[in-house]
Amino acid sequence: MSNKKPLLLPICLAAVLFPSVGLAAWQVIVHDAVNAGTQTRSAAISNPDGYSLEVYRDGVGAVRMRFTLREGLLAFAERSCPSYQIDRSPPQNRSLNQAPCLSGLRWAEFILGYIKDNSISSSTTLALMNGIAISYRFKLKNGDYRETRFSLYGSRAAMLGAFGGNIQVGAAHRPARGAGGWGALGGNIQVTAAS
Repeated sequence: MSNKKPLLLPICLAAVLFPSVGLAAWQVIVHDAVNAGTQTRSAAISNPDGYSLEVYRDGVGAVRMRFTLREGLLAFAERSCPSYQIDRSPPQNRSLNQAPCLSGLRWAEFILGYIKDNSISSSTTLALMNGIAISYRFKLKNGDYRETRFSLYGSRAAMLGAFGGNIQVGAAHRPARGAGGWGALGGNIQVTAAS
């Protein structure tokens, strides 16, 4: 009887150090609005399950995050927004200022904040740039619940490419618990694109 335990460690190390070629990567894609003569650059990823996620800056400076169902699924349940969770942060299903998501049959979109003077104050945008993974949980029109996950590895570079340059990203502020003043969720960082 041979002992195969010594092979377990090298196999585990190889899986961590050399991830599967099938893993999705963040990239910058360009959408053309032919009638308007404009282009929108998005940081985008599709996961192995066929779902897609895009983060982009619209024409008025709003940073939007769009989650799209994979082909073959019916549609989102009526009047429901998927919830998302970045790493171990609390799940959320609202846009900026607690507004509901915008949605179609197969997509849902959240407004994360506004870029003004090359600066955005958005805890979610900061977490998307620095996190490990984002998970979505959602209900379909037929009553089924589903869940999917995206890696955030490489999201920072893709988001900078989509936003177009040097952007200062800071965490949003909220009132501190038990105190009458304002408490920070985190500090500001400056994120700059490589030249």
